[in-house]
Amino acid sequence: MLKIIGPGLLFVSTAIGTSHLVLSRRAGAHYGMIFFWIILGSLFFKYPFYEFSARYTNATGNTLLKGYKDQGKWAVVLFMIVIFANMFAVIGAVGLFVEACLASCLEWPTSLCLFWWEAFF
Repeated sequence: MLKIIGPGLLFVSTAIGTSHLVLSRRAGAHYGMIFFWIILGSLFFKYPFYEFSARYTNATGNTLLKGYKDQGKWAVVLFMIVIFANMFAVIGAVGLFVEACLASCLEWPTSLCLFWWEAFF
């Protein structure tokens, strides 16, 4: 049973993260449902990557990085560029999450929390 639902659980756990839980509520409060199509579009484009990556690793027994390496050096370089570019969005989301936590726990203005987070971390 776990083999059947495992890829679905992996997709859900990677598609919905901390940034989604914090920022989607904030965006929903400010903008309503106007950006809902962006969420659906991103999930529509994410799903094939998760589906085919699980199928590839099950069929070959290799990791995805090994599969990229077998395609050629350019595939690994492209993979690293995508990961590097994504890193900035992840760091920004973590910063906003910590800012929201500090603002709610310490009852400080959000600009003050962001200042202390940037100054010391």
